[in-house]
Amino acid sequence: MFKKITKGTKQYFEIVRGSVIEIDSAIGIANRLEYASLEQLQPLGESIIKTFKLISGMIKNEDIHN
Repeated sequence: MFKKITKGTKQYFEIVRGSVIEIDSAIGIANRLEYASLEQLQPLGESIIKTFKLISGMIKNEDIHN
């Protein structure tokens, strides 16, 4: 059984997705400034991609069910 997601909840997910993008940008900056290597950042980058896909799926699923 699906729980209905309100418009406010969808907006929350969109804000969260934007925050994930900001984190990804900060990681890119950290690499360019040589605070961390690509090898060190790779696991974090993979987690960011998974999180972005999960949140996007939640938003898309809500669009389909409304």
